[in-house]
Amino acid sequence: MVGASASDELHDGSGLTAVFDVTRVRDRLEEQGRWDPDRVHVSFRAVTPVAAEDEADREEATPADARAGQVTVVVA
Repeated sequence: MVGASASDELHDGSGLTAVFDVTRVRDRLEEQGRWDPDRVHVSFRAVTPVAAEDEADREEATPADARAGQVTVVVA
Protein backbone atom coordinates (compact mmCIF):
# COMPACT_ATOMS: atom_id res chain seq x y z
CA MET A 1 0.00 0.00 0.00
CA VAL A 2 1.90 3.03 -1.26
CA GLY A 3 -0.31 5.56 0.54
CA ALA A 4 0.65 4.05 3.88
CA SER A 5 4.20 5.31 3.46
CA ALA A 6 3.43 8.82 2.23
CA SER A 7 4.50 11.48 4.72
CA ASP A 8 2.53 14.63 5.47
CA GLU A 9 2.11 17.07 8.37
CA LEU A 10 0.41 14.43 10.56
CA HIS A 11 2.29 11.25 9.57
CA ASP A 12 5.96 10.43 9.30
CA GLY A 13 5.40 8.16 6.31
CA SER A 14 6.18 4.91 8.09
CA GLY A 15 2.76 3.30 7.66
CA LEU A 16 -0.88 3.58 8.62
CA THR A 17 -2.38 5.23 11.67
CA ALA A 18 -5.42 3.64 13.30
CA VAL A 19 -7.42 4.56 16.38
CA PHE A 20 -9.34 1.94 18.35
CA ASP A 21 -11.78 2.95 21.08
CA VAL A 22 -11.33 0.40 23.89
CA THR A 23 -13.36 2.36 26.45
CA ARG A 24 -15.97 -0.40 26.85
CA VAL A 25 -13.28 -3.02 27.42
CA ARG A 26 -11.55 -0.80 29.97
CA ASP A 27 -14.86 -0.10 31.71
CA ARG A 28 -15.69 -3.81 31.86
CA LEU A 29 -12.26 -4.65 33.30
CA GLU A 30 -12.64 -1.84 35.83
CA GLU A 31 -16.04 -3.18 36.93
CA GLN A 32 -14.46 -6.61 37.43
CA GLY A 33 -11.60 -5.11 39.46
CA ARG A 34 -9.13 -6.19 36.77
CA TRP A 35 -8.13 -2.75 35.39
CA ASP A 36 -4.65 -1.57 36.32
CA PRO A 37 -3.47 1.32 34.11
CA ASP A 38 0.14 0.63 35.14
CA ARG A 39 -0.03 -2.90 33.71
CA VAL A 40 -1.80 -2.54 30.37
CA HIS A 41 -1.08 -5.34 27.89
CA VAL A 42 -1.99 -4.74 24.24
CA SER A 43 -1.95 -7.41 21.56
CA PHE A 44 -2.99 -7.52 17.94
CA ARG A 45 -3.93 -10.42 15.74
CA ALA A 46 -3.67 -10.10 11.98
CA VAL A 47 -6.79 -11.24 10.16
CA THR A 48 -6.98 -11.83 6.43
CA PRO A 49 -10.48 -11.76 4.97
CA VAL A 50 -11.06 -14.91 2.94
CA ALA A 51 -13.83 -15.40 0.43
CA ALA A 52 -13.74 -19.19 0.78
CA GLU A 53 -16.83 -21.30 0.52
CA ASP A 54 -15.75 -24.11 2.80
CA GLU A 55 -14.00 -24.23 6.18
CA ALA A 56 -10.96 -26.16 4.85
CA ASP A 57 -10.05 -23.29 2.48
CA ARG A 58 -10.36 -20.74 5.32
CA GLU A 59 -7.95 -22.69 7.53
CA GLU A 60 -5.29 -22.65 4.80
CA ALA A 61 -5.38 -18.85 4.46
CA THR A 62 -2.06 -17.09 5.07
CA PRO A 63 -2.28 -14.56 7.92
CA ALA A 64 -1.59 -10.92 7.09
CA ASP A 65 1.75 -9.36 8.05
CA ALA A 66 1.00 -6.69 10.64
CA ARG A 67 3.51 -4.72 12.70
CA ALA A 68 3.07 -1.87 15.14
CA GLY A 69 5.86 0.68 15.52
CA GLN A 70 4.14 2.45 18.37
CA VAL A 71 1.05 1.89 20.50
CA THR A 72 -0.34 4.62 22.73
CA VAL A 73 -3.11 4.03 25.25
CA VAL A 74 -4.82 7.23 26.39
CA VAL A 75 -6.94 7.05 29.54
CA ALA A 76 -9.22 9.97 30.22
